[in-house]
Amino acid sequence: MAFMTQSGPQYWLLEWARYQTAGGTCLSPATVYPDQHPSPVSAVSESKYISPSISRCNIQCCTSARCTSEGYWASLNNVDCMAINLKFRSATIDDADHLVALLDAASRRLVSWYWSTMSEPGQSYFEVGRNRIRTKMERTTYFAKWWIAELEGRIAGAWNGYSIAKPYDPGDISGLPDVYTPIIELEAVAEGTWYLQVASVYPEFRGKGIGTSILSKAEAIAHGSGANRMSLMVESANRDAHRLYRRFGFTDWDSRPFIPFPGSSDKGDWILMGKDVDPAG
Repeated sequence: MAFMTQSGPQYWLLEWARYQTAGGTCLSPATVYPDQHPSPVSAVSESKYISPSISRCNIQCCTSARCTSEGYWASLNNVDCMAINLKFRSATIDDADHLVALLDAASRRLVSWYWSTMSEPGQSYFEVGRNRIRTKMERTTYFAKWWIAELEGRIAGAWNGYSIAKPYDPGDISGLPDVYTPIIELEAVAEGTWYLQVASVYPEFRGKGIGTSILSKAEAIAHGSGANRMSLMVESANRDAHRLYRRFGFTDWDSRPFIPFPGSSDKGDWILMGKDVDPAG
């Protein structure tokens, strides 16, 4: 499975400003909306960005026209200004409570319904999920296989991913409900790719470019793994996430009809998306 929750207004660069450098000084700031965003990223050229808050233009440009400068992420199209204090770290067992909530939000309540099928009478569904994340080392959702996104010391989101073997082996799926059938079928299509299984951002942190930054970090890891393609899955009902992925360069590869589960009102399809990645050489 792969999911994403990202919505809300974005910080877009509305006006490009040409920068000239004189003795290492950055000139002519660009306009950012909303104008309250601190230290806006500004354009040096069509493929470079700098922050006007620094006296020296310390520019680091990446491939695919995605640039990082002074902690900001930017792209040539629909530029997102990422908060400067965003950091990534490996998850620990103490993050399990957050991982349970973020996983369920990203799955649009599918996993909490699944946990409910395994719960004892009176047992919280989230207790089941928390125990699985803390103890099931063989599962792809085991806590040690996650990354945490922190903004100014607060957990803003989380994500995980892995390489899908070729040929694809789904493992023991004998007890898996039918609602997972389309997901398994699409994972088989994605064999041989680096698969972004889960990515999720808390509502209060959306609209700050964190989702875009997670995608950029995931692409870097896919690159480092030697994969030449990466993939993810999204519900067609999750329109904001679908748009975000397309802006990042993902295209629709395949789809399967969504199978509703008790309590779900979603309709549509599961969509497998993918993009090419330059493998590490």
